[in-house]
Amino acid sequence: MLLDWWGCFAPEPGYASYRDEDDQPTDLVEAIERRIRAAADGLRTIADDRSDSGPARKMAEELLSMLAASSWLDSLG
Repeated sequence: MLLDWWGCFAPEPGYASYRDEDDQPTDLVEAIERRIRAAADGLRTIADDRSDSGPARKMAEELLSMLAASSWLDSLG
C-alpha cells in the first residue's frame, strides 16, 4: 500500500495535520514519512533476506529505493 501511496497521497482539505502525543500540531504526510524512515532498518532486513521468495523482499527494496531517491513531500510538490 505504501508503494501505491508514495508521491500520490495527499490528505483531504482540513485533515492535513493532527495533534501528536505531545499535543503539538503535526503535518500528516511528514509524520507518515518519518515513521517509514524510522522503519528503514526493518525494511533493510526484509530486503536482504534472500530466502524470501515472496513479494515482501521486492516491495521492501522498492520502498527503500523511493526513500533514498526523494522525500514523499518532494514527490507531492
